[in-house]
Amino acid sequence: LALSTDSGHSFGAVTTVVNLTGPPNGCQASLTWGGAGDGALYFCNPAWAGGRTQLSVRRSTDAGRTWPRCTEAQRMDGGGCAGVVTVEVNQSSYSSLTAMGTEKVGVLYERGPEWGDSGCSGVSCRISFTAIDAEF
Repeated sequence: LALSTDSGHSFGAVTTVVNLTGPPNGCQASLTWGGAGDGALYFCNPAWAGGRTQLSVRRSTDAGRTWPRCTEAQRMDGGGCAGVVTVEVNQSSYSSLTAMGTEKVGVLYERGPEWGDSGCSGVSCRISFTAIDAEF
């Protein structure tokens, strides 16, 4: 993880964050500041270490130095973790986050077929959007 405070012209030091789990072969993730107006940083990616599922948004209240820890079981039962919201439990990836004022964070993402199918291509992929509460 490396953060920029000048719209991407430069970045700070790269750090590894163990609580930000993801697929073993990697996957694009997204970050945004804002939302609740308290300086929170939001991170979104497929949160399962076994593949591109369980798209989740995590909220850091200390500029990304620490992130909430959440087990797979907690994510799967509908959001049993403070600071983590599961957006999609099925195949999902390629997200983009945006602050929507001070009360919402928007999540645009690719979502595939239900469990058991092997990936998506063409018409089996869908682009979805949802807005979540900025404070969770």
